[in-house]
Amino acid sequence: MASRYVWYSKDVPDSSPDLVHNTLALGTLDDIAALKNKLGLRKVQKIFVESPMKVYKPATLHFVKKFILQLSESIYEPSYLKTTPRNSR
Repeated sequence: MASRYVWYSKDVPDSSPDLVHNTLALGTLDDIAALKNKLGLRKVQKIFVESPMKVYKPATLHFVKKFILQLSESIYEPSYLKTTPRNSR
């Protein structure tokens, strides 16, 4: 991605769920745009929905889901929020 601080390893594939989620949660809008351009919106949406990670604050999750990924489907939010216990679902 554009910024080296988003991900620390050069050996991570672009479609890695770790890279996608950390870019969405911690990256700049330029980083997110680069990710969407490289993988495509549908692939990023698929990774987001099928491989949830607990790296989001509530406000960030809602912004990413509604405005960045334009998802209208329901997701199980405790699987994405870092403020919920790890053993949820």
